[in-house]
Amino acid sequence: ACIAPLLHPTLPASAVLLATGRELAGPSAAVLESWSEASDMCSAWLGVQCNNAGQVTGISLASKNLAGTLPSAWSALQTLQVISLNENLLVGPLPASWSGLRNLKVLGLQGNRLLGALPTSYGKLQSLEYLYLGKNMFSGLLPDEYADLSKLQLAYLNDNNFFGQMPSSWSRLKSLEGIDLSGNLFMGTFPATTWADMPKLTWLGIHNNPQLEGCLPAQYRERAFYLMTKSNGTTAATNSPGNDAARVSVGAGSDGGSALAAGQGPLANTQISGWCGGAPPATSGNLAANDQTA
Repeated sequence: ACIAPLLHPTLPASAVLLATGRELAGPSAAVLESWSEASDMCSAWLGVQCNNAGQVTGISLASKNLAGTLPSAWSALQTLQVISLNENLLVGPLPASWSGLRNLKVLGLQGNRLLGALPTSYGKLQSLEYLYLGKNMFSGLLPDEYADLSKLQLAYLNDNNFFGQMPSSWSRLKSLEGIDLSGNLFMGTFPATTWADMPKLTWLGIHNNPQLEGCLPAQYRERAFYLMTKSNGTTAATNSPGNDAARVSVGAGSDGGSALAAGQGPLANTQISGWCGGAPPATSGNLAANDQTA
């Protein structure tokens, strides 16, 4: 196996990227042929964004057939704010070293072949706002340490192999507006008591978790709130879900909330019974989803 070079953190960003381009691209090395000493990094290198000082602030290479691994040496790029590598063929684990990217706001790795457990050290990414890890092969427990991501607004963890209980500690994510946990192997009781205390949460995806049971907080019905009915599609590194992410309004002013049906629509393939402390859930009929996006 190819071993990534050890890079000194004071090396120029261009040297770091040149040294890791082949690692990232894998067999698709030709995709990054513009990454060359013969051209200017900020104006000519595919997917590289810089600030006025010539520092690398973003690497955006979604849907480029990259088939390598994530370069741990990118931890030296301390000005990085955006990593967008969605919808590629990347393999391997998340580099633990990336926990040192203190300015990172967007981590977009959705739709790859990444695997392994989530590094607990990523709880140190205090600038992180958008986390896109859906449609990979990640596994293990959701780390309690991620409850420290105080700026996190959106999290896509759908369609992986995460298991265990949904962590009650994540109720500390007071900036979180939406989270998709559908299509995993979560089990036990949904943390309704603690997750009710998430003031900005307006949408949630939990379907396709066959061993997930319990009920949903009645507080969600008191404000505009949506439940996802299928996993989001290709999600770029933006602050909105994928265009084909159907949702059902179950909050204030909707008719869907009272008809929330156990085992159907946004509760499909779960053992969630309906609302906590509310009227018995509907047991027949399908809950119609609208065509809007969350």
